[in-house]
Amino acid sequence: MSNKEIENKAKRLKVLKNRQESIQQEIDQLEADLKAQMEARKVDEMQAGPFRVIWKMVNSSRFDSKRFKAENGNLYSMYLVPNSYRKFSVVCSTLNGREAVNHEGLCRKAPRVCIPYGGSREGGVFRGRPAAAPAGPGEGQRGKV
Repeated sequence: MSNKEIENKAKRLKVLKNRQESIQQEIDQLEADLKAQMEARKVDEMQAGPFRVIWKMVNSSRFDSKRFKAENGNLYSMYLVPNSYRKFSVVCSTLNGREAVNHEGLCRKAPRVCIPYGGSREGGVFRGRPAAAPAGPGEGQRGKV
């Protein structure tokens, strides 16, 4: 795959992720509006056309691992299972602190903006690290507990 193809895929991914964030904000707002209406009516179910909106209390019991760890640290550590994973992300970056341009609005958090290595879009090679083989526990990767 050429650098241009990689750039295009990364750009498309950023566009879709930004759209996903926008859609999630709209979903959250619609849910909040419906919940406010249910609270105002003092109901936990509403019928609206073909839709039944339900917002009920769910009770559950969960293990308090923080408290257990504080009170029984040695026993807690005996049952920890090491876990490793590879985190994938596409981030906008700067090159050696040089001034960079916002890559078509995809990079919203300054100063981390997209810039190709070499400082130009034409013929530039993007900085990156080669993909490493997955490391085992204790080989430099953080484990998730």
